[in-house]
Amino acid sequence: MIESEQEKIDKFESSGLLPALRNRVRSFCAPLWWEVGGQTILANATMCVVKTPTTLFGVTNEHVLKIYEKQKAENEDIFCQLGGGPFNLAENLLSRSQQWDLATFRIPEITLKHWGGSVFVSEAWPPKPIRKGDTVMLGGFPENRRTTTCGTRPKVVFNDFVSFLAKADNSSDDHMSFCFDSSSWYWPQGTELEAHPNLSGASGGPCFRLVAESESIELAGFICEAGQNYEIIRVRQASLISAEGLIQLSPI
Repeated sequence: MIESEQEKIDKFESSGLLPALRNRVRSFCAPLWWEVGGQTILANATMCVVKTPTTLFGVTNEHVLKIYEKQKAENEDIFCQLGGGPFNLAENLLSRSQQWDLATFRIPEITLKHWGGSVFVSEAWPPKPIRKGDTVMLGGFPENRRTTTCGTRPKVVFNDFVSFLAKADNSSDDHMSFCFDSSSWYWPQGTELEAHPNLSGASGGPCFRLVAESESIELAGFICEAGQNYEIIRVRQASLISAEGLIQLSPI
């Protein structure tokens, strides 16, 4: 008898594995943030760090890079970090695509040493695309859950990682979308989530497929848009990125 996706979710819930899997998903990403004047944070997003058989690179959204570039042009003293490590978005850009809203970056050794996360190592690339009906776990670092260390040049930004389970409602070779219920979001602190939560900052967050047979997760994509009022999240397929970290060209 073939298990339904809901039965797979129920099995994960009853196994007690979900908290550990949520922590694993969180460990592969960190807040990407920048401040001006040594004290005011202008914006934040989420970045994942991936190691394929050939390359190590970070992934977030292209619209995040555009916001950074605009604010960098408007302010002379902008300092950017990935988690707890210094990170220059412009100098480390590897590939970008406005069409797919993805951007990839080289990760310098000093950033990798201090960013505070774990690298997701994939033995094969690209990942298998998510298809309609697949169950996933996805999440990121919402802006309205952000705090920082005291004083100027805050060394660390503290963001609550928010994750939830969902089934793909729609999918194609380049994207997938999910309708979600706010009440299903998981807050590590156990606090209740407000209706229609502010998801700004979750852009670039990871999307992992749940593999019931092996009680594990597989990287499948990255959050690119959150329609808060309608509770819809869109995710770009990770398979749009090559093993070298180059983003697929848009179709003509």
